[in-house]
Amino acid sequence: MVGKITGVGLQSGLKIETTLDPAIQPFLHDHQIDGTPVLPGVMGVEAFAEAALCLLPGWHVGAIEDVNFLAPFKFYRSEPRVVTVEAAIHPQRDTLTLLADCRLTAAGRSPTRPSRK
Repeated sequence: MVGKITGVGLQSGLKIETTLDPAIQPFLHDHQIDGTPVLPGVMGVEAFAEAALCLLPGWHVGAIEDVNFLAPFKFYRSEPRVVTVEAAIHPQRDTLTLLADCRLTAAGRSPTRPSRK
């Protein structure tokens, strides 16, 4: 799930982009809603863990909490999409634990909006 690192900042954290293609990744082809491939939630969560560990090699993920699935991540017309994963690391108060705030997004046009030529 980790592709190319496209940005790193002290406040903004890590930004990673990867292209996912239902024709190549079986987990996309095999996971569909009404014939439209969707990203399985577990794969999005895996992307969060991998992104956090890119910033902290040798560490391990102790827990994944407070995950919100706002909408299905769809691959309209079974076309590839570029997925962006962001991870910002913060110390947890009064402990030696670090927290990673992560999000998964993608740019793309709506399936009802005509494409521009």
